[in-house]
Amino acid sequence: MRLILLLSLSDVLSNTLITLQNATGKIRDYQIAVGGALMLNFPVSYLCLKIGCVPESVFIVALIVSVLCLILRLLFLQRMVQLSVKQYLYNVCLNVLYVSLMAALIPTLVYFQMEEGWVRFLSIIFCCVVCSSLSIYFVGCSISERKFITDRVRVMKKRIIG
Repeated sequence: MRLILLLSLSDVLSNTLITLQNATGKIRDYQIAVGGALMLNFPVSYLCLKIGCVPESVFIVALIVSVLCLILRLLFLQRMVQLSVKQYLYNVCLNVLYVSLMAALIPTLVYFQMEEGWVRFLSIIFCCVVCSSLSIYFVGCSISERKFITDRVRVMKKRIIG
């Protein structure tokens, strides 16, 4: 499950880069490079399973290929639209890392402090939702984004209550 979440995170970080690349209209070389890298997924996974690797190796291969494609996308966009890779890593990836660490702290403590069972399971779900929401709002959002969210919540509250 953790590998799938990391794979999803890598794909989400790539989505805006894909849109930006497509908007340039110059996609031939990009598609050849990234598409070629993506096609490595199946044969490398097959090879890993054939030589006796654990089934999870398929997800590890997919994660490595996904990160490779993310790097390729960044390099292409750096060359085509002068995207600063350093700024992207700092403003996007580092921000995602901070939010993730803050969101995982309390649920991890709950996980290790409680005995296994439904109460722990439900407690962790509750903690994950609350901690994720708070860390996204306070750590992941800029001041203007927080103001936008607060304004939207007020509008929704007025519609519901009155």
